[in-house]
Amino acid sequence: MNSFLLETKKSLDKLSTFKKVKIILGNESCDLDSTVSSVVYSFLLSHLLKTSQTIIIPVINVRENDFKIKTEVIYFCEDCGIDSKNFIFRDQINLNNLKNSGVLELVLIDHHTLVADNEELRSTVTEVIDHRPRDPTSHFRDDAIICIENVGSCATIIARHIFETDPSIMNPNIAKLLYGTIVLDTACLSFDAGIAKPLDFEITDKLLHICDKSISKEKIFKDISTARANISGLTIQQIIKKDLKTVSGIPIIGLPILVKDFLLQPNVSAAISQFCTDREHNLAVFMGLNVGSEQIQRDFAIYKHVKNADDLALNLINNLQRNNFDLEEISIPNLSHQFNVFKQNNSKFSRKKLLPIVKAVAQSI
Repeated sequence: MNSFLLETKKSLDKLSTFKKVKIILGNESCDLDSTVSSVVYSFLLSHLLKTSQTIIIPVINVRENDFKIKTEVIYFCEDCGIDSKNFIFRDQINLNNLKNSGVLELVLIDHHTLVADNEELRSTVTEVIDHRPRDPTSHFRDDAIICIENVGSCATIIARHIFETDPSIMNPNIAKLLYGTIVLDTACLSFDAGIAKPLDFEITDKLLHICDKSISKEKIFKDISTARANISGLTIQQIIKKDLKTVSGIPIIGLPILVKDFLLQPNVSAAISQFCTDREHNLAVFMGLNVGSEQIQRDFAIYKHVKNADDLALNLINNLQRNNFDLEEISIPNLSHQFNVFKQNNSKFSRKKLLPIVKAVAQSI
């Protein structure tokens, strides 16, 4: 794997020598699932497509300087022997130039909707692998291969592809990389969380037989969760960007701690206001998470940056209640009236469930 990543990075200076440049692009949040799935799928394709005229390149969909805030990704890749210094980041390759040269083929991993900056690349999408609910407004060319399945982790689909096409590449490190990613995404394969599906259990069982025999899903889950929650060296702005997705102009910020605790940080309101001003957002949505030994806790907040965001915020809250998020508003002393903070009693609903609701509400205004 490391040799493959190093060779792809060296190839950046000679892309013009290839007839096709197949980019495997993860989603904009650059979480563990997106990163691992795009890198491992690229490695698989490099074995399946044995031609010197096409190069396979995994691209981590953040700027290189922002990768340091992805603490759990850095930790677990290193733990599995993957050198993240060989990753290629979005600001290190010009996809528009490749498109204009007629050589770009784009594979979307762990997402199937394009942000505004990528919209002109839509015609180059040849394949999609994702595990979130299908967006009916997202269309691709007729010959694109679309694989969107209701499973707990995109890594589950990638692992199945490997078992079905070239299981010889599944060494203990890659198996652990995929296994740990699925374990994190499914809250340690918890039945109570309701995230893991039958295929997740089937695939993790196969992966476990390849991993080191001393591996423990509880320890892996705890270690990755601890790395994800380690925000001690990050600024408020970096915490906001750590797990950020934008839908129809609305930022949805995933936090590795509960929102109610995040909002107690010094100068947090000013930092959130500046974030919205810089990016011209009228409203921001926060989802907090605390993974304990016994249960998962989630909470939710809306920040209204401008006065005319009140109707949008109310519409969103009402829609979430109709979709059984079971929000219970809580009070935080001395917090600005621009915030509405809720305990999310239905902890089974993650951001994957939230995204299409936010999009529908935003487009209805």
